[in-house]
Amino acid sequence: RSDEADIVTALTDGADDYIIKPTSEKILKARIKAVTRRIQANKQSPETSFIFDSYQFDHKTNSVLFKNSNVILTNKEYELAIYFFKNEGLLISRDQLLESIWLQSSNVNTRTVDTHISRLRKKLLLDGTHGWKLISIYHQGYKIINLKNK
Repeated sequence: RSDEADIVTALTDGADDYIIKPTSEKILKARIKAVTRRIQANKQSPETSFIFDSYQFDHKTNSVLFKNSNVILTNKEYELAIYFFKNEGLLISRDQLLESIWLQSSNVNTRTVDTHISRLRKKLLLDGTHGWKLISIYHQGYKIINLKNK
């Protein structure tokens, strides 16, 4: 698609770039190099930990400390938790999660997102009792909210 509205929508929804077909091999290679440079720049100065109230995320060990107790998460659960906390209050669709965390097309019919979110709610107690709640919004997606900020 080469319509301006499609390009703007894709970039606004999180795409790093948008390529209109047909494209030349030189342009494609240059775009790949540009994305690679951005990735390398991010890897050189990563933040080693994030703290959200009682939750402390450690990137070196992919572990979560919650109220001084270590919570064991799988790699995908950890990535999912970080994604939600960094996007606090934003509605995130299943398709976005599949593409961002699992690097799969949103056309795949899978319940893996729902399963991982259910496990994450239980492991990190994201039911609202500790100030954070991971909610489902029917036919739209998921959102994590900090109830203390309401």
